[in-house]
Amino acid sequence: MTIKEIRSAMGLTQRAFAAKYGISVRTVESWEEGKRNCSAIIKNFLEREAKERMQKVINQNGVEIWYNAAVDFMDDDLREELNYKLAPCTDQEFFTAYEKAHEEKFGEEWVWELSKANPTY
Repeated sequence: MTIKEIRSAMGLTQRAFAAKYGISVRTVESWEEGKRNCSAIIKNFLEREAKERMQKVINQNGVEIWYNAAVDFMDDDLREELNYKLAPCTDQEFFTAYEKAHEEKFGEEWVWELSKANPTY
């Protein structure tokens, strides 16, 4: 996997990825553009972490959801806000917090699709 693929699998922007690992956005950009190589140790660590994030989580109705796919359906601003508040945390903790935050922000009439008993994605 490339660094960009790893970051995307984690559902993070370059800024959030940089903040999570204590590196500069410029470093992330240079890795992704191939202008600078990250060490094999760092890449292996990030790949392992990305694979761990490709797990299933359970929504509030007890339905299993692919976490990786769920991230694509999250509101970007809300996801970033929660990431800064909660990281590091498990996928399930993040998903559950996102469901609650989505309902608080958008109201019950705009239930997040992946929180429904029969989600479609």
